[in-house]
Amino acid sequence: MKRVGEKDLYEGLVMAEALVDKDDQVLLEANTVLTCRHIELLHSWDISFVRVREPGDTEESLAKQLQADREQEEREEQEKQKKRRKKFQAPMTPWFASA
Repeated sequence: MKRVGEKDLYEGLVMAEALVDKDDQVLLEANTVLTCRHIELLHSWDISFVRVREPGDTEESLAKQLQADREQEEREEQEKQKKRRKKFQAPMTPWFASA
């Protein structure tokens, strides 16, 4: 399985996982063979990348890779949130220290 950016998509690639929107509605099923129309839709939906199957991928290997990717994305999101919180936390001066 590999991640393919929107500009590198072409007909015949096979989706490794279902593409769902924020409301958990399936936009494209896993194992969909991409056509020009699918690629146009992905562009219109502003999808930056999709995960596609590679020769030799098995259901087991895909499941492991997808799980690892999701865990990595979760860690990255937590790190972004931590940086945002840190950015907006001003140092506090005790009331009795001001004069």
